Amino acid sequence: MLSFNSQGVQFNVRAAAVILEDGCLLLHRAEGDDIWVLPGGRVEPGEAAANATAREMMEETGQSIECEGLAFCVENFFKWQGQPSHELGYYFYASLPSGSRLSDKQRSHEAREGDQRLEYRWFEVTGLTKLALYPEFLRTARFDKQAPAQHVVQGIPDQRPAGDA
Repeated sequence: MLSFNSQGVQFNVRAAAVILEDGCLLLHRAEGDDIWVLPGGRVEPGEAAANATAREMMEETGQSIECEGLAFCVENFFKWQGQPSHELGYYFYASLPSGSRLSDKQRSHEAREGDQRLEYRWFEVTGLTKLALYPEFLRTARFDKQAPAQHVVQGIPDQRPAGDA
């Protein structure tokens, strides 16, 4: 996976799916977490980000998806468990296959990533502002499949631990 530590900053390349149905967005979180994120994961070396998105969904849920185009290219600067982090994110509009079990919006769906349980749930786009959704820009994002991809810088770049040049 494209993830390493450099100059005291954890760097990751992440790909994720923006799956919209009936005014709702599909999100997931790890068991025990109180934050929600788009489903996806880290890109492997030599792997296209759209392929990584589809691979991660298949690994976690057993469901195939079809990536339909880039929605957001995100430079995300944040701290995770006290560690300064810099993540490049490629977020793709995607769709589930017809009849997918994940399309049931009335309940949560359980999945697994290794030995970690994941919860998938649908949320109305109009209610995202009240949700602990990260990166935060997604809470007020404009989801428009016809619009060009949006470049987003989230957080404060160039945050380095004290003493680093």
